[in-house]
Amino acid sequence: MNDEKYSRRVNMICPTCGGDQFAYDEAGEIATCAGCEREITRDALIAENSEAIEAEKAAMLADIKKDVTDRFKNLFKGR
Repeated sequence: MNDEKYSRRVNMICPTCGGDQFAYDEAGEIATCAGCEREITRDALIAENSEAIEAEKAAMLADIKKDVTDRFKNLFKGR
């Protein structure tokens, strides 16, 4: 399987202003929104964006299932 094909990126959205540009502290634990300067922990930002993350995970899983199904169909073709 080509792992890069299934790699996804979800843009985090600021729950206050909807911005998607963040600066992170040195430890990477606190994100500061470039639009409204809200500070939010990394975990809270992930929680606030959980719906988008779950949707992307579902889409990726559907792609993987389709590819595996297609591979099995091709594997047994002509037998």
